[in-house]
Amino acid sequence: MTILSNIGAALFFIAFILLILCIISFFKKNGKAKQYGRPTVILFMISIILITASTTKSEHPVVEFFSTLSFILFIFFLVLAILSVIKKTGVAKKQFIITAVLFVIFVALSGISDSSSEKTTATSTKVTSNNEEQKDSEKKKEADEKTQKQEDEKRLADEQARKQEDEKRQADEQARKQQEEQKRQAGEQARKQQEEQKRLADEQSRKQQEEQKRLADEQSRKQQEEQKRQADEQARKQQEEQKAQQAQTQPASGNTSSAYYKNCAAVRAAGKALLYKGQSGYDSHLNRDGDGVACEK
Repeated sequence: MTILSNIGAALFFIAFILLILCIISFFKKNGKAKQYGRPTVILFMISIILITASTTKSEHPVVEFFSTLSFILFIFFLVLAILSVIKKTGVAKKQFIITAVLFVIFVALSGISDSSSEKTTATSTKVTSNNEEQKDSEKKKEADEKTQKQEDEKRLADEQARKQEDEKRQADEQARKQQEEQKRQAGEQARKQQEEQKRLADEQSRKQQEEQKRLADEQSRKQQEEQKRQADEQARKQQEEQKAQQAQTQPASGNTSSAYYKNCAAVRAAGKALLYKGQSGYDSHLNRDGDGVACEK
């Protein structure tokens, strides 16, 4: 349509130039007015048809084209008929008949075009109404979609908030469990440390008691050994002294070698504290512990 419109505009411009030349020739009366007039009229007709065809939207473009063509021809022959009447060429009647036929054709084609136009208008109105309804429906649909989108966004926001709340609750629960576990482990560690300290203290106390007992036993053993050594030393000295005394007194009392004592009381009554093995009066029944010293107690 744009191409047709451009071509029609170019032809119209050329026809306008030819029209100017035709007018100039008419006033100069050089005989070229008729030569310029025919192509001018033809170009005007073609340009108008092209421009009309390019700007008119119809369901029957062929009918519209011939309707426009018949109208232009109607104008053309009407002008020729009027000129024939003025010039009295004798062809005015024939030209008026052609003009009337063209007018009838123009009216008939215009009626068809108008009917189509009305139908097109009705269709366009219906289409417009449908378009408006469709637009309303689309607007409603968009509103519903927007509402649904807002509801979805709200639902997602609520879901996100709930999810964050769950995550926070889980984090709090995890932190609480970790604190309880740390507290339990700390308590368990403290209990184990206390038990270990108590065990070490008991072990240390036991070792100290055992060491003290060992030292006490060692001390007691050493004291007993020292007492026994001292007693043995004392007995040895007494025995030596008694032997010395016996050696001195034996010549005077030669019958004492066969002395017999019934018990330690008799020994003490005889003035002797202890009797050593080998001395006069020593007998095994006086030495209960068999250490060679009689009447120790």
